Amino acid sequence: MIYQLTSDDYERVRPLFKELEWNLITIAAIERTCPGDIYVDDVETPKTALMVSPEGYYLAGYEGNDEFNRELVTLVDTKIIPEKMKEGEENISLNYYPPAWEDKIEVILKDKFPVKVHGYYYKFDTLKIDWRKMVPSDFCMVHIDETLLRRIDLKNIDEVTKWINSNWNSRESFLKNGVGFCLLHSNTIVSWCLADCVTGIKCEIGIITDQDYRRRGFAAATVAAAVEYCLSQGFTDIGWHTGSTNVGSQKTAEKVGFKKVLKDTYHFFWFYPVDNFIEHGYFSWLKSDFKESAEWYERAIAVAESGGYDSFQLPRHTLQSVYYYAACSWALAGEKDESFGNLRKAVAGVKDPKQFAERLKGSEYLKSLHRTEEWKALIENLENKCEGDKK
Repeated sequence: MIYQLTSDDYERVRPLFKELEWNLITIAAIERTCPGDIYVDDVETPKTALMVSPEGYYLAGYEGNDEFNRELVTLVDTKIIPEKMKEGEENISLNYYPPAWEDKIEVILKDKFPVKVHGYYYKFDTLKIDWRKMVPSDFCMVHIDETLLRRIDLKNIDEVTKWINSNWNSRESFLKNGVGFCLLHSNTIVSWCLADCVTGIKCEIGIITDQDYRRRGFAAATVAAAVEYCLSQGFTDIGWHTGSTNVGSQKTAEKVGFKKVLKDTYHFFWFYPVDNFIEHGYFSWLKSDFKESAEWYERAIAVAESGGYDSFQLPRHTLQSVYYYAACSWALAGEKDESFGNLRKAVAGVKDPKQFAERLKGSEYLKSLHRTEEWKALIENLENKCEGDKK
Protein backbone atom coordinates (compact mmCIF):
# COMPACT_ATOMS: atom_id res chain seq x y z
CA MET A 1 0.00 0.00 0.00
CA ILE A 2 0.92 3.66 -0.35
CA TYR A 3 -0.01 6.14 2.33
CA GLN A 4 0.31 9.92 2.30
CA LEU A 5 1.88 11.18 5.49
CA THR A 6 0.47 14.08 7.42
CA SER A 7 3.02 16.85 7.90
CA ASP A 8 3.24 16.02 11.62
CA ASP A 9 4.78 12.66 10.66
CA TYR A 10 7.37 13.91 8.17
CA GLU A 11 10.25 13.44 10.61
CA ARG A 12 9.73 9.68 10.36
CA VAL A 13 11.29 9.62 6.89
CA ARG A 14 14.33 11.77 7.65
CA PRO A 15 16.64 8.71 7.93
CA LEU A 16 15.49 7.50 4.49
CA PHE A 17 16.50 10.79 2.85
CA LYS A 18 19.84 11.10 4.65
CA GLU A 19 21.89 10.42 1.50
CA LEU A 20 19.84 12.92 -0.50
CA GLU A 21 20.32 15.82 1.92
CA TRP A 22 22.61 17.60 -0.54
CA ASN A 23 19.26 18.35 -2.17
CA LEU A 24 18.42 20.80 0.59
CA ILE A 25 14.78 20.82 -0.44
CA THR A 26 14.40 17.33 1.07
CA ILE A 27 15.30 18.67 4.51
CA ALA A 28 13.21 21.82 4.04
CA ALA A 29 10.16 19.74 3.11
CA ILE A 30 10.60 17.48 6.14
CA GLU A 31 10.98 20.55 8.36
CA ARG A 32 7.95 22.09 6.61
CA THR A 33 9.67 25.34 5.65
CA CYS A 34 8.66 24.64 2.05
CA PRO A 35 5.72 22.75 0.48
CA GLY A 36 6.02 19.02 0.00
CA ASP A 37 4.01 15.80 -0.04
CA ILE A 38 5.43 12.51 1.19
CA TYR A 39 4.12 9.03 0.38
CA VAL A 40 5.29 5.91 2.24
CA ASP A 41 4.77 2.17 2.41
CA ASP A 42 4.04 2.23 6.14
CA VAL A 43 3.04 5.20 8.28
CA GLU A 44 4.54 3.97 11.54
CA THR A 45 7.80 2.48 10.26
CA PRO A 46 8.36 3.63 6.66
CA LYS A 47 10.99 1.78 4.65
CA THR A 48 10.22 3.31 1.24
CA ALA A 49 9.19 6.88 0.48
CA LEU A 50 8.43 9.26 -2.37
CA MET A 51 8.77 13.00 -1.80
CA VAL A 52 7.06 15.49 -4.11
CA SER A 53 8.63 18.94 -3.78
CA PRO A 54 8.81 22.19 -5.78
CA GLU A 55 12.38 21.31 -6.80
CA GLY A 56 11.80 17.73 -7.87
CA TYR A 57 10.70 14.26 -6.88
CA TYR A 58 12.77 11.95 -4.69
CA LEU A 59 12.59 8.20 -4.10
CA ALA A 60 14.38 6.86 -1.05
CA GLY A 61 14.68 3.73 1.01
CA TYR A 62 14.13 0.09 0.07
CA GLU A 63 13.71 -0.26 -3.69
CA GLY A 64 12.44 -3.86 -3.68
CA ASN A 65 8.97 -3.14 -2.29
CA ASP A 66 7.04 -4.45 -5.30
CA GLU A 67 3.61 -3.57 -3.93
CA PHE A 68 4.68 0.03 -3.29
CA ASN A 69 6.25 0.23 -6.74
CA ARG A 70 3.11 -1.06 -8.47
CA GLU A 71 0.90 1.39 -6.63
CA LEU A 72 3.37 4.17 -7.37
CA VAL A 73 2.50 3.83 -11.07
CA THR A 74 -1.18 4.40 -10.27
CA LEU A 75 -0.37 7.29 -7.95
CA VAL A 76 1.66 9.06 -10.63
CA ASP A 77 -0.99 8.54 -13.32
CA THR A 78 -4.16 9.28 -11.35
CA LYS A 79 -3.06 11.88 -8.81
CA ILE A 80 0.36 13.44 -9.24
CA ILE A 81 0.35 14.19 -12.99
CA PRO A 82 -3.25 15.54 -13.11
CA GLU A 83 -2.64 17.76 -10.08
CA LYS A 84 0.68 19.06 -11.38
CA MET A 85 -0.78 19.80 -14.80
CA LYS A 86 -3.48 21.90 -13.15
CA GLU A 87 -0.69 23.81 -11.42
CA GLY A 88 0.93 24.52 -14.79
CA GLU A 89 3.76 22.00 -14.57
CA GLU A 90 4.81 20.07 -17.67
CA ASN A 91 7.33 17.47 -16.54
CA ILE A 92 8.88 15.60 -13.65
CA SER A 93 12.49 15.05 -12.59
CA LEU A 94 12.99 12.07 -10.32
CA ASN A 95 16.08 11.61 -8.16
CA TYR A 96 16.72 8.61 -5.96
CA TYR A 97 18.86 6.80 -3.43
CA PRO A 98 20.16 4.12 -3.23
CA PRO A 99 21.42 3.62 -6.82
CA ALA A 100 19.57 0.29 -6.96
CA TRP A 101 16.42 2.32 -7.65
CA GLU A 102 17.60 2.93 -11.22
CA ASP A 103 16.47 -0.41 -12.63
CA LYS A 104 13.18 -0.18 -10.76
CA ILE A 105 12.47 3.32 -12.06
CA GLU A 106 12.93 2.23 -15.65
CA VAL A 107 10.22 -0.40 -15.09
CA ILE A 108 7.91 1.87 -13.09
CA LEU A 109 8.08 4.63 -15.71
CA LYS A 110 8.47 2.54 -18.85
CA ASP A 111 5.33 3.93 -20.52
CA LYS A 112 6.52 7.49 -19.76
CA PHE A 113 9.72 7.07 -21.82
CA PRO A 114 11.91 8.82 -19.21
CA VAL A 115 15.27 10.29 -20.16
CA LYS A 116 18.25 9.48 -17.96
CA VAL A 117 20.12 12.74 -17.46
CA HIS A 118 22.84 14.22 -15.30
CA GLY A 119 23.07 17.31 -13.17
CA TYR A 120 25.70 19.13 -11.14
CA TYR A 121 25.62 20.37 -7.58
CA TYR A 122 27.74 23.40 -6.72
CA LYS A 123 28.65 24.85 -3.33
CA PHE A 124 29.72 28.42 -2.80
CA ASP A 125 33.40 28.82 -2.00
CA THR A 126 34.78 32.36 -2.39
CA LEU A 127 33.17 35.46 -3.88
CA LYS A 128 35.12 36.24 -7.05
CA ILE A 129 33.40 39.35 -8.39
CA ASP A 130 32.28 42.77 -7.22
CA TRP A 131 28.73 43.09 -8.49
CA ARG A 132 28.72 46.87 -7.91
CA LYS A 133 31.26 47.31 -10.71
CA MET A 134 29.07 45.27 -13.06
CA VAL A 135 25.85 47.26 -12.72
CA PRO A 136 25.35 50.13 -15.22
CA SER A 137 24.46 53.52 -13.78
CA ASP A 138 20.86 53.34 -15.03
CA PHE A 139 20.30 49.93 -13.37
CA CYS A 140 19.60 49.28 -9.70
CA MET A 141 20.17 46.20 -7.51
CA VAL A 142 17.25 45.74 -5.12
CA HIS A 143 16.55 43.47 -2.18
CA ILE A 144 13.27 41.61 -2.75
CA ASP A 145 10.98 42.77 0.05
CA GLU A 146 7.31 43.55 0.59
CA THR A 147 7.65 46.93 -1.11
CA LEU A 148 9.05 45.41 -4.29
CA LEU A 149 6.49 42.60 -4.36
CA ARG A 150 3.73 45.21 -4.38
CA ARG A 151 5.14 46.80 -7.56
CA ILE A 152 2.63 45.35 -10.00
CA ASP A 153 3.89 47.83 -12.60
CA LEU A 154 7.16 45.91 -12.98
CA LYS A 155 7.69 43.54 -15.89
CA ASN A 156 8.45 40.01 -14.56
CA ILE A 157 7.03 40.69 -11.08
CA ASP A 158 4.55 37.88 -11.81
CA GLU A 159 7.47 35.51 -12.45
CA VAL A 160 9.09 36.46 -9.15
CA THR A 161 5.81 35.97 -7.31
CA LYS A 162 5.24 32.64 -9.06
CA TRP A 163 8.63 31.38 -7.86
CA ILE A 164 7.89 32.44 -4.29
CA ASN A 165 4.43 30.87 -4.32
CA SER A 166 5.85 27.61 -5.70
CA ASN A 167 8.74 27.17 -3.28
CA TRP A 168 7.45 28.74 -0.09
CA ASN A 169 4.40 28.07 2.02
CA SER A 170 3.46 31.74 1.84
CA ARG A 171 4.79 35.14 0.86
CA GLU A 172 5.14 35.89 4.56
CA SER A 173 7.29 32.79 5.02
CA PHE A 174 9.59 33.88 2.20
CA LEU A 175 9.90 37.43 3.53
CA LYS A 176 10.74 36.09 6.99
CA ASN A 177 13.07 33.22 6.08
CA GLY A 178 14.01 33.55 2.42
CA VAL A 179 16.51 35.59 0.43
CA GLY A 180 16.08 37.38 -2.87
CA PHE A 181 17.68 40.10 -5.00
CA CYS A 182 16.79 41.50 -8.38
CA LEU A 183 18.32 43.89 -10.87
CA LEU A 184 16.01 46.64 -12.12
CA HIS A 185 16.20 48.65 -15.32
CA SER A 186 13.42 51.21 -15.56
CA ASN A 187 10.24 49.14 -15.03
CA THR A 188 11.79 45.78 -15.89
CA ILE A 189 13.12 43.18 -13.49
CA VAL A 190 16.17 42.17 -15.51
CA SER A 191 17.49 39.31 -13.33
CA TRP A 192 16.09 37.77 -10.18
CA CYS A 193 17.91 35.48 -7.76
CA LEU A 194 15.92 33.78 -5.00
CA ALA A 195 16.46 31.13 -2.39
CA ASP A 196 14.74 27.93 -3.45
CA CYS A 197 14.78 26.79 0.17
CA VAL A 198 16.38 27.53 3.52
CA THR A 199 17.05 25.37 6.55
CA GLY A 200 19.11 26.67 9.44
CA ILE A 201 22.26 28.31 8.07
CA LYS A 202 22.00 26.51 4.74
CA CYS A 203 20.26 27.67 1.58
CA GLU A 204 20.07 26.94 -2.14
CA ILE A 205 19.59 29.66 -4.72
CA GLY A 206 18.72 30.00 -8.39
CA ILE A 207 18.69 32.70 -11.06
CA ILE A 208 16.51 33.76 -14.00
CA THR A 209 17.29 36.56 -16.46
CA ASP A 210 14.90 38.25 -18.86
CA GLN A 211 15.46 37.07 -22.43
CA ASP A 212 16.26 40.60 -23.67
CA TYR A 213 19.05 41.13 -21.12
CA ARG A 214 21.05 37.92 -21.37
CA ARG A 215 24.78 37.54 -22.11
CA ARG A 216 25.61 40.82 -20.39
CA GLY A 217 26.78 39.53 -17.00
CA PHE A 218 23.61 40.56 -15.18
CA ALA A 219 22.89 37.05 -13.88
CA ALA A 220 26.31 36.81 -12.24
CA ALA A 221 25.97 40.28 -10.73
CA THR A 222 22.56 39.48 -9.23
CA VAL A 223 23.73 36.13 -7.86
CA ALA A 224 26.79 37.82 -6.33
CA ALA A 225 24.57 40.39 -4.60
CA ALA A 226 22.38 37.62 -3.19
CA VAL A 227 25.40 35.58 -2.04
CA GLU A 228 26.95 38.63 -0.39
CA TYR A 229 23.73 39.20 1.53
CA CYS A 230 23.49 35.51 2.52
CA LEU A 231 26.99 35.66 3.97
CA SER A 232 26.14 38.81 5.90
CA GLN A 233 23.14 37.00 7.41
CA GLY A 234 25.24 34.11 8.67
CA PHE A 235 24.63 31.49 5.99
CA THR A 236 27.62 29.16 5.78
CA ASP A 237 26.38 26.71 3.15
CA ILE A 238 25.00 28.05 -0.15
CA GLY A 239 24.11 25.51 -2.84
CA TRP A 240 23.32 25.63 -6.56
CA HIS A 241 21.83 22.94 -8.82
CA THR A 242 22.04 22.87 -12.60
CA GLY A 243 21.63 20.44 -15.47
CA SER A 244 24.67 19.06 -17.26
CA THR A 245 23.53 20.71 -20.52
CA ASN A 246 22.92 24.14 -18.95
CA VAL A 247 26.35 25.58 -19.69
CA GLY A 248 25.20 29.14 -19.02
CA SER A 249 24.14 28.27 -15.48
CA GLN A 250 27.42 26.46 -14.84
CA LYS A 251 29.46 29.43 -16.06
CA THR A 252 27.45 31.84 -13.92
CA ALA A 253 27.99 29.73 -10.80
CA GLU A 254 31.72 29.42 -11.41
CA LYS A 255 32.10 33.11 -12.26
CA VAL A 256 30.53 34.09 -8.94
CA GLY A 257 32.62 31.66 -6.90
CA PHE A 258 30.78 28.34 -6.67
CA LYS A 259 32.66 25.05 -7.03
CA LYS A 260 31.30 21.88 -8.59
CA VAL A 261 31.24 19.19 -5.92
CA LEU A 262 28.92 16.48 -7.20
CA LYS A 263 27.48 14.95 -10.36
CA ASP A 264 24.15 13.24 -9.99
CA THR A 265 21.85 11.13 -12.15
CA TYR A 266 18.11 11.46 -12.36
CA HIS A 267 15.22 10.51 -14.63
CA PHE A 268 13.22 13.15 -16.41
CA PHE A 269 9.97 12.89 -18.33
CA TRP A 270 7.34 15.14 -19.85
CA PHE A 271 3.69 14.40 -19.22
CA TYR A 272 3.04 13.71 -22.94
CA PRO A 273 4.88 10.90 -24.79
CA VAL A 274 5.59 12.91 -27.95
CA ASP A 275 7.54 15.43 -25.87
CA ASN A 276 9.69 12.65 -24.46
CA PHE A 277 10.44 11.41 -27.98
CA ILE A 278 11.77 14.88 -28.84
CA GLU A 279 13.75 14.95 -25.59
CA HIS A 280 15.29 11.55 -26.31
CA GLY A 281 16.23 12.77 -29.78
CA TYR A 282 18.07 15.71 -28.27
CA PHE A 283 19.95 13.70 -25.64
CA SER A 284 20.89 10.99 -28.15
CA TRP A 285 22.28 13.80 -30.31
CA LEU A 286 24.37 15.06 -27.39
CA LYS A 287 26.03 11.67 -27.03
CA SER A 288 26.63 11.56 -30.82
CA ASP A 289 24.35 8.58 -31.39
CA PHE A 290 22.82 10.19 -34.47
CA LYS A 291 20.93 7.15 -35.72
CA GLU A 292 19.22 6.73 -32.37
CA SER A 293 18.54 10.47 -32.29
CA ALA A 294 16.88 10.34 -35.72
CA GLU A 295 14.75 7.35 -34.73
CA TRP A 296 13.42 9.20 -31.68
CA TYR A 297 12.58 12.24 -33.79
CA GLU A 298 10.81 9.95 -36.26
CA ARG A 299 8.64 8.64 -33.42
CA ALA A 300 7.68 12.21 -32.53
CA ILE A 301 6.92 12.96 -36.18
CA ALA A 302 4.75 9.85 -36.53
CA VAL A 303 2.63 10.90 -33.55
CA ALA A 304 2.37 14.49 -34.76
CA GLU A 305 1.39 13.50 -38.30
CA SER A 306 -1.29 11.14 -36.99
CA GLY A 307 -3.08 14.01 -35.25
CA GLY A 308 -5.05 13.81 -32.02
CA TYR A 309 -2.07 14.27 -29.74
CA ASP A 310 -1.20 16.58 -26.85
CA SER A 311 2.18 18.25 -26.54
CA PHE A 312 3.96 21.02 -24.70
CA GLN A 313 7.05 21.02 -26.92
CA LEU A 314 5.67 20.85 -30.47
CA PRO A 315 3.93 24.23 -30.33
CA ARG A 316 7.29 25.72 -29.33
CA HIS A 317 9.56 23.81 -31.69
CA THR A 318 7.03 23.45 -34.56
CA LEU A 319 6.78 20.24 -36.56
CA GLN A 320 8.90 21.81 -39.28
CA SER A 321 11.76 22.14 -36.80
CA VAL A 322 11.44 18.49 -35.79
CA TYR A 323 11.66 17.53 -39.48
CA TYR A 324 14.86 19.57 -39.62
CA TYR A 325 16.28 17.94 -36.45
CA ALA A 326 15.54 14.50 -37.88
CA ALA A 327 17.13 15.43 -41.21
CA CYS A 328 20.32 16.59 -39.49
CA SER A 329 20.51 13.43 -37.40
CA TRP A 330 19.97 11.18 -40.42
CA ALA A 331 22.60 13.09 -42.41
CA LEU A 332 25.17 12.69 -39.64
CA ALA A 333 24.25 9.00 -39.41
CA GLY A 334 25.04 8.65 -43.11
CA GLU A 335 21.43 8.00 -44.13
CA LYS A 336 20.93 10.50 -46.96
CA ASP A 337 17.57 9.23 -48.23
CA GLU A 338 15.95 9.54 -44.81
CA SER A 339 17.49 12.98 -44.38
CA PHE A 340 16.10 14.24 -47.68
CA GLY A 341 12.70 12.76 -46.88
CA ASN A 342 12.46 14.99 -43.81
CA LEU A 343 13.92 18.01 -45.56
CA ARG A 344 11.27 17.78 -48.27
CA LYS A 345 8.57 17.70 -45.60
CA ALA A 346 10.11 20.73 -43.92
CA VAL A 347 10.31 22.65 -47.19
CA ALA A 348 6.67 21.90 -48.01
CA GLY A 349 5.47 23.88 -45.00
CA VAL A 350 8.08 26.63 -44.94
CA LYS A 351 6.81 30.18 -44.41
CA ASP A 352 10.02 32.04 -45.21
CA PRO A 353 11.76 30.18 -48.08
CA LYS A 354 14.73 32.54 -48.24
CA GLN A 355 15.50 32.28 -44.54
CA PHE A 356 15.09 28.50 -44.55
CA ALA A 357 17.33 28.13 -47.61
CA GLU A 358 20.05 30.09 -45.84
CA ARG A 359 19.59 27.96 -42.73
CA LEU A 360 20.03 24.77 -44.73
CA LYS A 361 23.04 26.02 -46.68
CA GLY A 362 24.71 27.22 -43.48
CA SER A 363 24.12 24.03 -41.49
CA GLU A 364 27.32 22.10 -40.85
CA TYR A 365 25.21 19.03 -40.07
CA LEU A 366 23.97 18.79 -43.67
CA LYS A 367 27.31 19.17 -45.45
CA SER A 368 27.36 15.52 -46.49
CA LEU A 369 24.36 16.24 -48.73
CA HIS A 370 25.80 19.21 -50.61
CA ARG A 371 27.27 17.34 -53.59
CA THR A 372 24.09 15.44 -54.41
CA GLU A 373 21.52 16.21 -57.10
CA GLU A 374 18.76 16.00 -54.48
CA TRP A 375 20.39 18.86 -52.57
CA LYS A 376 20.60 21.04 -55.65
CA ALA A 377 16.94 20.36 -56.43
CA LEU A 378 15.89 21.11 -52.85
CA ILE A 379 17.68 24.47 -52.72
CA GLU A 380 16.41 25.33 -56.21
CA ASN A 381 12.87 24.58 -55.05
CA LEU A 382 13.28 26.98 -52.12
CA GLU A 383 14.78 29.68 -54.31
CA ASN A 384 11.91 29.32 -56.76
CA LYS A 385 9.51 29.79 -53.87
CA CYS A 386 11.34 33.02 -53.06
CA GLU A 387 10.92 34.25 -56.62
CA GLY A 388 7.27 33.23 -56.60
CA ASP A 389 6.66 35.19 -53.41
CA LYS A 390 8.19 38.31 -54.99
CA LYS A 391 5.78 38.10 -57.91
